[in-house]
Amino acid sequence: MNVGAFVKKVRKEYFLTQEQFSMRLGVSNSYISKIERNKVNPSLKFLKILSKEFSVPLQNFLNENRHIYQLLMVSRKTNLLK
Repeated sequence: MNVGAFVKKVRKEYFLTQEQFSMRLGVSNSYISKIERNKVNPSLKFLKILSKEFSVPLQNFLNENRHIYQLLMVSRKTNLLK
C-alpha cells in the first residue's frame, strides 16, 4: 500500500472528510489532498501526529511504506552529520 492510500485509509476508517482530518492533524486540507494523491510525501512530524491522534503505531506505517522509512533514515543520518 502506498503512502497516500494508507493515509486515506486511516481517514476513511474514522469517517472524516479531508477538511475534518486536516483540522484534527493541524495541517492544511490541500496538504492532505496532496499526500492522498501521492504528490508529496508526508513529513515525519505529520506521521508522528497521525500516529498519536489516530492510534496508528508509527512502526506499522513505516513497515507498510518501506521507501518512506528509507527516506527518513537518510534524513536522520544527514542531520546527525551536521
